[in-house]
Amino acid sequence: MFKIIFALSATFFVVACTQNDGVPKVDIRGKIVEVEPAGIKNGFHFPAVRIRMIDVNGKLMPLSEFLQTYCVGEAKEKNPICDRGQRIEAVDMSSGPKKELPAGL
Repeated sequence: MFKIIFALSATFFVVACTQNDGVPKVDIRGKIVEVEPAGIKNGFHFPAVRIRMIDVNGKLMPLSEFLQTYCVGEAKEKNPICDRGQRIEAVDMSSGPKKELPAGL
């Protein structure tokens, strides 16, 4: 009987200490979508505008919006999905979204 009570109390303690940070488990690499085709405006050639979209519960949202919605406060620093997302966003902002990301992302 003591073992059962101890096991239940230990389980309750572990569950109580585990924080649910509210960040959904997603494929943070997402997919790259062209939102504006390449074209010519006022005589200047403009490349296509592409962004990284993340599938969150069947709804597509830009990576930056995902980070602003789910990766704020403590989740920003502690959640591995948020950490990877911020590093991927930094790569996307510097050289545009790429399918081939550096190792570890």
